[in-house]
Amino acid sequence: MRNFLIVFAALTLGQLLFAPAADAQCDANYVTANIQGAWKVNNPGSGPVLGGVFIGKPQVNIALARRGYISIDGIEFMIGNSFAPEANPRGGTWCSFVLHGVPARIMKASNNWWMLEIGEHNERNKIELIRR
Repeated sequence: MRNFLIVFAALTLGQLLFAPAADAQCDANYVTANIQGAWKVNNPGSGPVLGGVFIGKPQVNIALARRGYISIDGIEFMIGNSFAPEANPRGGTWCSFVLHGVPARIMKASNNWWMLEIGEHNERNKIELIRR
């Protein structure tokens, strides 16, 4: 029994020390701190998602606008108040949120590239942005 308790304590301590804190990395501060910058448009999506702001552009610039909003090439979009960590089957954790009524998620990939997806996650034509 004593050995079991020692192993259990070691495993619990290991999880606390080395497990990723996905919840801490998925809030308004995380999203706004990491969404800013120049993004390469990997897939502009199709249709009028966010007014088609990505169509025909190789790159967009995202900046903070007024509280609760970001600006994509000068056009403001609201960031929702709901944030949720989402496991990525390929490793890492997405931070899911709502951007102007549209599902979105952001993550830093293992190759140090940032990825931002806008649109339904299982939709083939969702908007995909990447940056280093």
